[in-house]
Amino acid sequence: MRSVLIYRDDLLPPSETFIRAQAMGLRRYEPVFVGLRDTDSSLVSGDARIVAESLSVVPRALRRHAHGFFGAHPGLHKRWFVEQIRSAQPALIHAHFAPDGVHALPLVAELNVPLVVTLHGYDVTARDSGRNPLRKMLRQRGLEKLRSSATLFLCVSEFIREKAIGAGFPADKLLVHHIGVDLSTFQPSPRAGSSMNVLFVGRLTEKKGCDSLIRAMLQVKQHVPTAQLIVAGEGRLRSSLEQLARSLGVAVHFTGLLSHDSVRNYMESARVFAFPSVTARDGDSEGLGMVMLEAQAMGIPVVATRHGGIPEGILDGEHGLLCDELDVAGLARHITDLLTNQQLWDDHHQRGPAIVRERFNLVPQTALLEDIYDSVL
Repeated sequence: MRSVLIYRDDLLPPSETFIRAQAMGLRRYEPVFVGLRDTDSSLVSGDARIVAESLSVVPRALRRHAHGFFGAHPGLHKRWFVEQIRSAQPALIHAHFAPDGVHALPLVAELNVPLVVTLHGYDVTARDSGRNPLRKMLRQRGLEKLRSSATLFLCVSEFIREKAIGAGFPADKLLVHHIGVDLSTFQPSPRAGSSMNVLFVGRLTEKKGCDSLIRAMLQVKQHVPTAQLIVAGEGRLRSSLEQLARSLGVAVHFTGLLSHDSVRNYMESARVFAFPSVTARDGDSEGLGMVMLEAQAMGIPVVATRHGGIPEGILDGEHGLLCDELDVAGLARHITDLLTNQQLWDDHHQRGPAIVRERFNLVPQTALLEDIYDSVL
């Protein structure tokens, strides 16, 4: 069986279960996870992983500084690291996110194998707002080299493909490919809709639009006093969001960062899943929204925004309800309708899983990925 290096700088954050699920779903290729750094509560462990920093004697802070400033990481050039990777005899490298693809280029040169890069969202939508001109120039040069050196770029949505073209990626190297949802894990629960919980799952950053959701809940609770907003996630905006909730008098349960199993437990009884993403000031946008698809697979009606790749996963009025970005009143109206209209809820509860089975099923999508791997070898 041929092996494929699954490359991510930070190996592997708890929020990126979709990367692990895709890799572990491979049947004709053996995944070997490769990264620069371990993360807290890493999703991967054991022998099928190689981490550059694990045996480095260079201080961690200095390594990060050198990597960020020069676009190079000392660990990538250590012979022990390269030899470990060579021993895996990889047929190709699959990096996730464009910056990680840039950082994997030294390995591509060492191994002389194809490089496939999945473009997820911020890596082609966010503007480089770095203040250091030299660092910005080096990042741009790295991306230029990536665009010419990578064999293929996989885009998680048509929206991301169009954004990638606008960002200078060659159109003939861009292919839309959905990662997919593990339907053996995410399936409708008999407890679905048994609570009046409105569930939000995501990083607490500007792009996720959680402030609009909190404001919308003020209106929702005027019609449905028993409605409860649960915010599952962590991020730099948590304190300001908590302050917003207090100032509005809206009771919000902030859970902090949860394991994937804990998130699924909340999903099992949720009445509505809210995904109110917005375009951040630097342009950062959603590529598609894996957690939104997971919620749909579990039969939770979704209320979301017409933003980024979201409309590619939700047909408005069929598989969920969409409103414009920052439309607090529209968000509140859709949530209220799903909380109070049982027929509407039942319709979306039935239709949501269907689109995931049809277009975002992990098993056929991963089989297609293996065909893509074959095509670049």
